[in-house]
Amino acid sequence: MNKPDIPDYELTDLCGCGAFGDVWRAKDRYGAFRAIKVLDKGRLRMRGALDKEERGVAAFRRIAPEHRNLLEIYHIGETSECVYYVMALSDDVNGGKGVYFPDTLSYRLSRGPLPPGEAIKMMRSLLAALSSLHSAGLVH
Repeated sequence: MNKPDIPDYELTDLCGCGAFGDVWRAKDRYGAFRAIKVLDKGRLRMRGALDKEERGVAAFRRIAPEHRNLLEIYHIGETSECVYYVMALSDDVNGGKGVYFPDTLSYRLSRGPLPPGEAIKMMRSLLAALSSLHSAGLVH
C-alpha cells in the first residue's frame, strides 16, 4: 500500500505491515505523535473482511478502556481508499530523540535473553489482554 493521505495527520514512518494494511507513525497538526493503523478497503473487500473488521473494532472499543494492556482507539476515520484507526504510539527506545524505534519484543530479544522475571511479567500482561479479548469474542 502506498503512503495514504490521512486527514489532519502527516505520516512520518512506516512501523509495520500486515495482511490488510499498515501501521504508521504520524504527527497530528499540533505536533503530537500517534500510531495510525491504515486498512486498505480493497484488500478487506477482496477477503470479505470489511464488515467483520468494523464489528471487531466496535467490540474492541467497548473493552479497551477497561484493560490497561489494550490500546485505546482515539479515532476511527475513513477515506475513499482506506479505513484508519488512531491510537497511542508504542514506547520509543530512543525516548523521542532522533529516529523513532518502537520498543518491541523483537528489539528486546535482539539485545539478549530476557531475565526470567521480566519474561513472566510480560507474559502475564499479554495473557491477561488476550483473555479480555477472547471474553469479548475477539481474537488477534
